[in-house]
Amino acid sequence: MKITGVKKAVGTYKRANSGGYYRSSYGALMIDMSKGYVWCDEFSDRFSYIAYDDENIARINLEGEPATMQNVKAIAERMCAEHIA
Repeated sequence: MKITGVKKAVGTYKRANSGGYYRSSYGALMIDMSKGYVWCDEFSDRFSYIAYDDENIARINLEGEPATMQNVKAIAERMCAEHIA
């Protein structure tokens, strides 16, 4: 499956999380595993989130890895493959 949206999502994620721990806003990398589309949800405070009512949508856990296009794409590909299997 082709993974799309990674460049824009990583850019938004890095900008949203650039203020460090004490900044109230943050970004969360998300994926639609049925389409291979990656995006970043941006929130104004650490207590906000979006509850998607779709089993195909999940948050990408970087597992301590840096948010690079290569890492995000690799994790997204793995998540899509596991979801399809």
